[in-house]
Amino acid sequence: MYFKPKGSITIFLCITMPIIIILCAVLVDVYLLKSGKSIITNQVDIACYSILGEYSSYLKNQYDLYAYEIDDYLLEPMVFELMEKNLADLSIYDFKIEDISIKKENPLIRTDILTTQIQKIMSDSIYKTIINETYARLSSVTSIGETLQVIKDKWEFDEVVKVINDNLRYLKIIIEGEGQEVFVNMLGENNEFDQALQEFMSIYHKIIDINNTIAILENQADEGIYQVELLLQDKGYLKEQLVTVYQLSINKILSELLAINNQAITKITEVVLSIDKLHLLSSIIESKIESIDQCPDYLKEILIYVNTILYDVESAIVIETFEIVKEKINENIISLTSTIVITENIYEKVLNEQTISDDEQVSMDFLYHSNLSISVYSLLEAGKEEDKRNFFEKIGEQVITLQVGEDAIIPEGTYLPSNQIYSDEQLFDIDVSGDSTADAENKLEQAKGLFSKLITNVKEETYLNEYILQYFIYQTSKEKIMFSHFFNNEVEYILYGRHSQHMNMTLTKGTLLLARFALNTIHVYSDLEKQTKANTIATMVAGWWTFGAGIPVMANLILCAWAVAEAGLDVKALSNGEYVPIYKLTGDWKLDIGFNKIGSQTPEILQINYEDYLRILLYDKNKEDKLLRVLDIISLNSPPTFDLGQAYTTISIEVTVSQKSLLGKRHVYIIKTTQSY
Repeated sequence: MYFKPKGSITIFLCITMPIIIILCAVLVDVYLLKSGKSIITNQVDIACYSILGEYSSYLKNQYDLYAYEIDDYLLEPMVFELMEKNLADLSIYDFKIEDISIKKENPLIRTDILTTQIQKIMSDSIYKTIINETYARLSSVTSIGETLQVIKDKWEFDEVVKVINDNLRYLKIIIEGEGQEVFVNMLGENNEFDQALQEFMSIYHKIIDINNTIAILENQADEGIYQVELLLQDKGYLKEQLVTVYQLSINKILSELLAINNQAITKITEVVLSIDKLHLLSSIIESKIESIDQCPDYLKEILIYVNTILYDVESAIVIETFEIVKEKINENIISLTSTIVITENIYEKVLNEQTISDDEQVSMDFLYHSNLSISVYSLLEAGKEEDKRNFFEKIGEQVITLQVGEDAIIPEGTYLPSNQIYSDEQLFDIDVSGDSTADAENKLEQAKGLFSKLITNVKEETYLNEYILQYFIYQTSKEKIMFSHFFNNEVEYILYGRHSQHMNMTLTKGTLLLARFALNTIHVYSDLEKQTKANTIATMVAGWWTFGAGIPVMANLILCAWAVAEAGLDVKALSNGEYVPIYKLTGDWKLDIGFNKIGSQTPEILQINYEDYLRILLYDKNKEDKLLRVLDIISLNSPPTFDLGQAYTTISIEVTVSQKSLLGKRHVYIIKTTQSY
């Protein structure tokens, strides 16, 4: 066995021990440095979470939103004190905080930040259930927009028919004059030609008298011969006068005829263009009807009715109009030609001093009796129904201006994130008392826009709308959390942004009136009994002065008046928290227009309330505007000590820390952490 000398081991240990000790110290130092960096990183995270933990209880309790509001000068001492306290027990690391930099980021008033928080809230399964149930009830409105467009186009069609008929009536006057005994083409309207004729005949009779006197004087002495010469001179002057009167009269006839013919050509051109427009409208409406899918049966009935009416009216106009006009123009040309020929014959006889027969003198009257009656629609028996459109219109309007309680007005100079100021006051104003449906057409177009935006928006928009309805109060809601509200109608403010609570309510009611007007128009347009009565009233009001063509336009306006008045009753019911059918059936109708209201009623699943209509209206508003007005309400409701403009959702902290190693050297860490809610 071989043994190493003891002296060698001692020498080995003496050489290697310091190396081992140094190596161990380095390893421990590396561990301490690494763990120290981890400790500092954790402490910075803790500092971030501590700041985020100081969130506003007002925002959390009332709106489930998270944001902290801490003054800048408080942040650094807060973080320094927290970290220093937590690091105090770690003397082995000998930490020293060299520098702290803190940055507040992502203020809640940034709409993208607010959107992110709302999406987190509304993605909860509870709200998803609410959304799904709501849209199951509203799914039946998907074809409203297309149906309203067809009705609007039908009204435009009726307006064009009325324009055609107005032009035809004017053309009738141009062709044959107006009244019972007026000369062809209005030439005798001011008795000018009749006066010229009387003057012509007066001169003619004077010439006859002169000829008779000359015949007597020719048998007398020289004195008679002198008088004959004077009479012949007078006769010459009279003939010159006769020529002048004749030429002036004929020239007047020809010049007026030329002007009248130009007017006739213009009117005929307008009629042709209008008929072309009818063809185009008819094709467009037919195409729209064919493209509407998943349409309820009662809406299909309206579309079929519209299509049938268009075909009948279009055919009647094209076939009858020009035949009537052509016949009357030909009749007048023949009549006018014959009168000019007779006039010329008489004129020649007068100049040649021939005797005019009694028959020829009767023909000189040139009077023409009118018998043309252009009518596109056959007149109906009017009865004794009254036109009460103004009365019904006022019923609808009254609900808009009806206010309850004191007004709340945002004081001037108040900080609002939206920074929006409006001066206009857009109210629901439809004129049903005139003789044109243009205003009603415009309202249907607006209503179509309301319904067409429903169900078509992205999930993000749906979440925002449902958040608004869940967390903000409105006309019929009960406060979900008891706290102070600046407005009693917060959702209405989010919709319209006016600084007056009453104005926001007025605008909301006006828009609800618009929506209900459109839906009630669909009802009255599909109710045969109401259609018949409207046509009867329209015939009495419009038939006598429009030759029947104004009847459809007037009937449309009467139906509109009923729809507006019924809409007023609907809005009043909605404002009281009641449910109103989306589409009304006979038994749902409230307005008294002389009908028995007994009939079928709409099932509950197709009845919606004030909140559902707010949901529809929210889809019609710009997302950015809604978000900013949400912030407005939060700011207006906030405690005096809370400043929404200084509420942040993200914190970034950068800390510079030094740590002393076992070897005596200080190592520096720069740790940066960003945390958000």
